[in-house]
Amino acid sequence: MPAYPQLVVVPGYPVYYAPRVDGNLFFYDGMYWSLAGDRWYAGTWYNGPWNIVAPEAVPLFLLRVPVRYY
Repeated sequence: MPAYPQLVVVPGYPVYYAPRVDGNLFFYDGMYWSLAGDRWYAGTWYNGPWNIVAPEAVPLFLLRVPVRYY
C-alpha cells in the first residue's frame, strides 16, 4: 500500500476497518490485522511486515466483526 489507508470504526466494536482497501484490513488494539484466504496476519504498521497468526490467537473482537465489513 503506497499511502496510509482511511480507517473507519465498525459500529459497536473497538475495531476499525479500511473500506477503500482491496482486501481485508483492520486495526485493533494497536495492531493491523489482515485476513487473506483462510489465514490471519498481524503487523505493527499498515503495510507490514506481516506475521502469520494462529487461528486461536486472533482476538475475538475481530472474529465477531459482521461479514459486511470484510
